[in-house]
This record gives sequence, structure tokens and C-alpha cells, in this order.
Amino acid sequence: MSKINIYHQCGFRYSWNLDICRDKNIGDGFILSPKDMEKNYLASMEDGDLARSFFDPQFYALSLMSSQYLTYGFHDYIENLSDYSKERLSIAQKNIDYQNSINIKYLTIPTIDFELQNVDEFDSLYLELFGTVYDGNDGNNLDLLNELVIKPFTEYIKTISTNKKVLLTIIFDENTAKNNDKFNELITLITSYDVVDGIYLIPKCARSYKRISNIQFLLKIMEFINILKNNNMEVIIGNCDIESLLYIVAGADAISLGIYENLRYYDGKRFIDSEQKRGPNPRMFSYKLLQWIDYTYLFPISEYYEMKEIFDDNEYYELTQIDSYKWHFLKSEPYKHYMISFCKIIDTMPDEINEKIKYVNQLLTNAQEMNTDLENNGIILDDNSGGTHLSYWRTILLQYKKKLLGSD
Repeated sequence: MSKINIYHQCGFRYSWNLDICRDKNIGDGFILSPKDMEKNYLASMEDGDLARSFFDPQFYALSLMSSQYLTYGFHDYIENLSDYSKERLSIAQKNIDYQNSINIKYLTIPTIDFELQNVDEFDSLYLELFGTVYDGNDGNNLDLLNELVIKPFTEYIKTISTNKKVLLTIIFDENTAKNNDKFNELITLITSYDVVDGIYLIPKCARSYKRISNIQFLLKIMEFINILKNNNMEVIIGNCDIESLLYIVAGADAISLGIYENLRYYDGKRFIDSEQKRGPNPRMFSYKLLQWIDYTYLFPISEYYEMKEIFDDNEYYELTQIDSYKWHFLKSEPYKHYMISFCKIIDTMPDEINEKIKYVNQLLTNAQEMNTDLENNGIILDDNSGGTHLSYWRTILLQYKKKLLGSD
């Protein structure tokens, strides 16, 4: 079986990730989050944990002001893109020096999510940097990304002594999937830097419900991964959920494993929005349905099925079945159950590409059949718990096989 590295996407309640990794050997390391981990905490982590982990600088919004993040002093005095532009060289130096000083696996070059920035700044900034007007073309944002982030970081990395490989953070969004020019320009940009060894890839796609089901987006990001691998680049996918099965088929070296949904799906607003939101309904991951199921469905399902046929029967699942168990989205058991259950699926993934496709297609087919069986027993799952994503994913999988691998 192939060895896919699994990194815990650390965030709120990251102690659960540490526990499950240390106690149950689930996962291969951690994506460290300065938004949620104070600098002193990282300094106190065991060398063994640090050595298999990497640091996400989380520059996405630039305005991140959590108390933990401010302990690093990366750019807490920066209020906008113009300020950042003036200080970009010193910011790059400060950030890389910090990453190089701790015993982590990679140096990670951050990215900026320009959709979170004030567009009124773009005209003057673009004129200042390039001597021409900003015309709103998607390629302009790549110019800004290169000038403001990639060049300052790569140029500084060339001047230091380090044995760490370099990851470049890239957000792959729907515009990139739709626009072949931007897609190709992004590939050209990424592969033009000899100092970059791999990509920390962040999928960014709108959803109608809990699962990403945009066929064009998922097909293009799979193509993107495939091209990067053909250019001998390591590819680590961050902020992903069950759809990571598709990314693995495309050749990803590693995926992330998050506890809460905001760690399994990229939404840059979480770096600027401090408003408390209503907690979601608790959910239980089903390996058979390839879906997170609202806990209120567990009772009718149990009336017709042996639950271990649908939910992995590990110790954390057993804890949720005690009569006195009180379901709440802040309780750890459903998430620890998910991490064990989903990793079993990944660990049994075949190595050869056609076998991978066959394996994932069978998982999706089985899930579709189980959804049909549930419906035949009068259990109609809502759109956030149901299987509408499965047909999309099978289409994506088989189209990927046909178009990129030239196979029917």
C-alpha cells in the first residue's frame, strides 16, 4: 500500500490532535497554527513532534490579531497591503529566521488571499510596484503575490544556511480553475523558483452544502496536482476533508486532517472575523457513506442496521453509544472517531494509479448503494448528510482517468 502522509491541521482544540497522534499513532505530523498556538508553546513542544511538522505563517488576511498570533511579532503593526509592501523584506526575514530556528521539517512561504484585501489599494500599489495600472485581470494578483511575498521570501532563503526543504503556500480558487491563462501562469510561476521544493496547496471553493461538488474545480485542481508532481514537486494539501481521496488519486504526497469543519475547509474570513457563530449540529463520520451524518439520524439508522456496517466501531464510537452520552459539537469523541476511521481508508489506498481509481470508485459506489438502501427503509438524509456529492465525485474520478490518463 502507498504511504500518504497525513498532517493534523492544528487549530482550536489542537490538543485533541496531539493526543490522537501520540496515543493512537494517527497521523504523521502537525501543521502548526500561530493563530492558535503561542510562540512559547511551540518552543516547549517535544523535538520529535516538531521534527515531523511544519509551520503555516497564516498571512492570508494580514490583519490577524489573535493574542496567540501577536506573540510572534511577524506583522502586528501592519494594517494594510501598502504597509506590508513597505516592510515585506524585513517581514520575510523575520518569519524565515523564526522558522529556521525551530526544529521543524520545512520552511513555509506564506500567501496572501487578495480577496480579503481592500481592492481600493490595488491601483496605487500596482502602479508603485510595476509602473502601470491595475486592470483587474486575475494575472495581476499573481504579479502582486510574486512581488510582495514569493520574491522577498525566496531571495532571503537563498542567503541563509538551512537543511530544510521549502514549501510555497498556494491558494487554488475557482477563478484559477475556470481561467486557463491564470492556471498556466500559476504553474509557470511556481516552477520558476529553484529554491521551492514543494507546494502547500489550499483548495478554495464555494459550497452549497457540506461537501465540495464543483466538477470543474475538482478536476482542475487534480490536473494541477498532477502537473506539479510531473515537475518533481512535493504536494501537501491543507484544509481538506473527505474530498482528499480525489487529491490522493491525482498524486498528492500528503493531506491534512482537521477536527472542526473550519479546519477541513478554507474560508479566509476565519482570519478576520472574530464574531462568535452558533455551533453546528454534532455529526458522526461514516466510512460507508463517505459523509458526516447529523447525530439525530443515528437512531433511525440503528433501527434497521448493525451500526458497525456504517460507522467504524472504534473505542470513540463506543463512547458515543452510552445512554448517558450528551451530544455536543465541542465533545472530542466524534472527531477522534473520524480521525481513526478516515485514516483507515487512506492507509489501505493502493499504490498504482489505476488501482487507486478503482479503489476510490468502489468506495463511492458502495456509498451510493447504501444511500439508496437507507432511502428504501424510509431514512431520507438531508442535503448536508446525504450522498449528492457522490455522483459528482465519481464523474470527476472517471473523467480524470479518461482525460489525464488516456484511459477508458
